[in-house]
Amino acid sequence: QFNAYSFNGPFRVGLQVTDTNGNRGTTVVPVNVNQGNRAPVANPGGPYVIALRDNLALDGRQSVEPDTACGDAIVRYDWDINADGTVEFSGAANAQQAVTWAQLLGVGVNHVGNYQVQLTVRDKFNVAAQNVAQLRVVNGPTAAAQAVPNNVGCNDAVTFDGSGSST
Repeated sequence: QFNAYSFNGPFRVGLQVTDTNGNRGTTVVPVNVNQGNRAPVANPGGPYVIALRDNLALDGRQSVEPDTACGDAIVRYDWDINADGTVEFSGAANAQQAVTWAQLLGVGVNHVGNYQVQLTVRDKFNVAAQNVAQLRVVNGPTAAAQAVPNNVGCNDAVTFDGSGSST
């Protein structure tokens, strides 16, 4: 009977047999366990479409580690907004990442256009895989409103005007 090994390496397996007279025989057999450790698969979600000034919700939860049955797991998610080689968000809990418009502005996502978001995932053995999702920033609606009058008392009528809004 073999134990399950969750890592690679040479092992020495011993066997001891006993006959009906109590005599024992032993031997040791070398066994090389090679799990192979395949790379994880990065899935950054997307494509993402947001309006100017909107926040972005990245989702890499569809990334997979093919060797989970052997004890491996994805232990780190690195998000590179604008795919410029600089990781903005990193960590084990970053499969989902909320990005504010202010953070997007800080990395150069500042106008209508197409951008790339790169996700790199790493497993327990530091084997990495990466993939890119498209981010499209579009013009969104602009809300503009007025309250007339804007200084009212109890039971006064107020008219709201949103005609200054645009798409």
